[in-house]
Amino acid sequence: MKKIIILFSLFVGLSFSAYSQIDIGLRLGLSTPNDRINDVYNSSNLKFSKIIDGNYTDVYGDLKREGTKSGYHIGMVGRVSLSDDFVFVGGLTYHKFPLTELKVEDIESTEDIENAVYEANQSYITLNAGVNYYFLELIVDVYGVGELQYNYLSSDVNLIDGIDLFPPTMNPTDSRVGAGLGLGVDLDLKLVTLNVEGKYNFANLVGMEDTESSKNYFSLSLCVFM
Repeated sequence: MKKIIILFSLFVGLSFSAYSQIDIGLRLGLSTPNDRINDVYNSSNLKFSKIIDGNYTDVYGDLKREGTKSGYHIGMVGRVSLSDDFVFVGGLTYHKFPLTELKVEDIESTEDIENAVYEANQSYITLNAGVNYYFLELIVDVYGVGELQYNYLSSDVNLIDGIDLFPPTMNPTDSRVGAGLGLGVDLDLKLVTLNVEGKYNFANLVGMEDTESSKNYFSLSLCVFM
């Protein structure tokens, strides 16, 4: 992860250094996920371990997930003009989604085992590079955005009720290549430029496992460029 961030930063830095006009902005806003964002193990049936008579025993259970609610994001954005209509954009954004419940049911075992309830939250670190195309200039400048993304997906899982099961990992992580498509507007206030951007993000287009579903989210951002 650190190597990728360093390489990405060097790429963006070299790209920006070729131009005299660089706009740097701070971005924040809402991140609204689909129902697969908290599919942290990419499967609905998992093998767990439980201590029975002093020994670890494999048991299997169905994983039920509570729907993920809207979270937030914050990040830095850099923009460089390529022509009158095209602008190169690069940035780093941190997305955070709220706690949801993961419940293990129908556990298979020779003993009578009750359900287990876990609490999980997800965070995404997104590196993006793309192009804005400005197609309308009135009071505000309207553009379409298309970008490639590198997404580092991490989860924090904790037992909150039930039996003491040991899932494959309590802090699963994934690295995926994705993309973003959307629309935005700029309002030039002379000293600063206000920006509002809506974007649909495909977090795991490349690198998915066989049992993994598409993890997508919509982001609505307010950004101030200096």
